[in-house]
Amino acid sequence: MPAIADFLRRNESRTLEFKQDLSSPERVLKAIVAFANTTGGTLVVGITDERQAIGLANAATEEERLANLIANGIEPAFSPDFQVVTERGRDFLVVRVPRFPGMFYVRQEGAEQGVYLRHGSTNRRATPEQRAELQRQAQAGTFDSQVCVPATLADFDQEAARRVFEAAGHELTTAKMETLHLLERSGDTWLPTNAAIILFGTAAARARCFPDARVQAARFAGTTKAEFLDQLEPENRGVSIMAALDEVPRFVRRNTRTASRITGETLRRQDIPEYSAVALREVLVNALAHADYSRHGMTIKVAVYSNRIEVENPGGWPLGLSEEDFRNGVSRARNPVIAGVLHKLTIMENWGSGFERIETDAREHGYPLPQWEDKGTVLRAKLLPHPELRIPVGEEVAVTPDVTANVTANVTENFSANERQQWFMQQIARGVNVRPNALSERFGVTERTAKRDIAALQDAEKIVFVGSTKTGRYILLTKDE
Repeated sequence: MPAIADFLRRNESRTLEFKQDLSSPERVLKAIVAFANTTGGTLVVGITDERQAIGLANAATEEERLANLIANGIEPAFSPDFQVVTERGRDFLVVRVPRFPGMFYVRQEGAEQGVYLRHGSTNRRATPEQRAELQRQAQAGTFDSQVCVPATLADFDQEAARRVFEAAGHELTTAKMETLHLLERSGDTWLPTNAAIILFGTAAARARCFPDARVQAARFAGTTKAEFLDQLEPENRGVSIMAALDEVPRFVRRNTRTASRITGETLRRQDIPEYSAVALREVLVNALAHADYSRHGMTIKVAVYSNRIEVENPGGWPLGLSEEDFRNGVSRARNPVIAGVLHKLTIMENWGSGFERIETDAREHGYPLPQWEDKGTVLRAKLLPHPELRIPVGEEVAVTPDVTANVTANVTENFSANERQQWFMQQIARGVNVRPNALSERFGVTERTAKRDIAALQDAEKIVFVGSTKTGRYILLTKDE
C-alpha cells in the first residue's frame, strides 16, 4: 500500500480520487461505481480537493459507515478493500476498488441512470451503448461475437475472406470460420457474426447492418477542419475496415512531407517521412480492433492537419483497460473476434506488443510518441511530426510539403518557404491553376506581396510559369527538371 505522501504526489486521475470526508455520500458512491465499472481505482478519504492531508477524526467509524453505504447503495453487491492508514498522527481511509465484471449502479438512481464510468478524474453517467457493453462483459460475451441478426449467410462474402487469408498463407475452411467465430451454427444453418459482416460483409450487407463501420480520411489546409484539401473517397464516404489497412497509409503518404538528409561517410541520402509509418499502422490497427461498432452515427476518422495526424475511433479505451495498461503491454480487446482475425492475418502481431513497436521505432528514428485522449465516447490518438519536419507556429517552413500529388519540390538549405509560398505550392501540387490574386485573397496581403512571394519561388527554381500570360500555369520543378 503506498504511503499517503505518495498519493499526494499524484493528481486525481482515472484511478485515483480524494475526498475530504463522507459528507456527500452520493458522490462517494458514484466514484466507487465508476471505478468498479472502468479500470478499478483508489479512493482516499481525509484529503481535501486542494490535496491537503487533514485526516479523519474517527477513521474506524467512517470505515464502518462507508461499508454500510456501499452495501445498501450499490447493486449488485460487492466488497472493496478497506484500510485505515496512519501517517504523521493522522488517520486516513484508503478504499481500493478492483475492476469487477458486471454492470454496477447506484441503487437510488436505478440501473439506467445510476451507472457511472470514470473519465479522467470525473465520473460520468454511462450511455446506453456503454451499459450494453458492460452487460455483455458480465455475460462473457462481446458485440463482435454475436450473430448478426439481420444478416444471412449470403451477406458474408466468403470468397473475399478466403482470398485475404490465402494471401497471408492460410486456408480458410468453414470449420476455421467457426473456430474464428466468423460463423455460428444454428441447427442446419450457418449464420455470420457481427465480426464477419464488419470485416467481410458484402457492400450491401455492410451498408444495411453497419453503415458506420468504415474509415474516413481527410487532409485539411491548416490546424483546424475549416478547409479540406483532399479526401480518401469522393464526398468522404470512407472505405471498409479491411480496405483501410492499405488505403489509409497510402492516403497519408500522399498528403504528408518527406525530408532528406545526407548521412554517414557514404554521403547517401536518407529520406525521413513526416510521420512514423510504424506508429500510424499500430494506431490505425488499434482503432480498428477497439472501435465500438455497436454505436450508430460514429465512424473511424483519420484527420491529417498541417501539424499533426489524429485518428479517432468510437468508444474510449475498452472497459478494464487504461492508457497505462496499453503502454505496459496489457491487452484487452473490445472486439476479440476482429482482433483474432487481424492477428491470424499477421496484421496485428503479438498481443500487447503494439506500443513496444511504436516506442522502438520512435527511439531509433527520433519520432515523438503518440498521445491518446479518452473522450468517453471517442478515443483520439494524436501523432506528431518528426522534429526535422515540425512547423513552428509563426515561423517559416524549410521543407516543401508534398500534398496530394507526391511532388518533391527540391528545397535546398538556403531557401525557406514562408506560409504563403507553402500554400501556393500546395495548390500547384493539387493541380489547381493558381494565380497571384488567389494568394493575395487567401492571406489578405497586397497583390504586390503575393507576386514577390511567387517571384522568390521562381528565382529559387521551385516553380516555373509555362504557356501564355492568359492561359498558362505554374508548375513545380522536381529534382530532375
